[in-house]
Amino acid sequence: GASSQRLAVLVLSEVLFLTIVGALFAAAAASVGVHLVEVFWSDQLPYWVTLEPDHRMWLFVVAVSVTTAIAIALFGIPGAHSTLASTLAENEARATLGKRMQGTRTSLAAAQISLSLALLVGAHLMIGSFMALQRADLGFSFDRFLAARTNLSGDAFDENSARTAYVESALTAVQAESGVTAVAATSSIPGVDAGDTVRLITDGVNLGDHVEAQSVSVTSQFSDVLGLAVREGRTFTTSEASDSDAQVAMVIERLAATLWSGESPVGRRVGIAAQERVDWVTIVGV
Repeated sequence: GASSQRLAVLVLSEVLFLTIVGALFAAAAASVGVHLVEVFWSDQLPYWVTLEPDHRMWLFVVAVSVTTAIAIALFGIPGAHSTLASTLAENEARATLGKRMQGTRTSLAAAQISLSLALLVGAHLMIGSFMALQRADLGFSFDRFLAARTNLSGDAFDENSARTAYVESALTAVQAESGVTAVAATSSIPGVDAGDTVRLITDGVNLGDHVEAQSVSVTSQFSDVLGLAVREGRTFTTSEASDSDAQVAMVIERLAATLWSGESPVGRRVGIAAQERVDWVTIVGV
């Protein structure tokens, strides 16, 4: 005998209570999860990733809870045109919901199961990828490895010579610290940055037939710092590392095999294609 308005308030209040309580538990679990990530993996997160739950997260939780409650409640509130006779006729002698409500409930259940399954699969793939990255072999040991980042910007560093002088002075100062065995500078931190994507060509190859690779600028002691093995040729000399115009490069074994099919790359030229210009460098080591 209750009115539609009375039933609407009842259904909405019940659903709103359940959604808010569930959202609060979910937000609390998320906060605990974020804290655990910061405790166990803070040193492995990229520098641009910050995990700081704030008021925006709570506002989002409340907004989603209220919206969800209203959406669910709309399906459970009888229409104003409904009458007791029509409801009884629709339900016949069964103590279950009518056909329309049964269809609505079935659709909602199917949507919930589908979304939950998609969420579980996505979470499984993400966790699996994260664990695989933790076990990935980077090719060097980082047990006693320290990386620092600096940005050389402003008019004072417009010239290559100014940047080179700063890097050399910084490396000298760090090398003088006790406990430091080797120090080098690089444009991309291994395991964090991928470097710059470049298009490589070899002698006698058209610009359209290029191989994409990652380019990283380093100083002469880079391979010593990471303990990288020089398979063939040599590393950079100090003069080459300090000369921004030195047209020399080193390649990894896989890239050398791709460009020269197993032949020795030392002494060969490789071109870095940029628009209509090609900058040629000589390979000094693998």
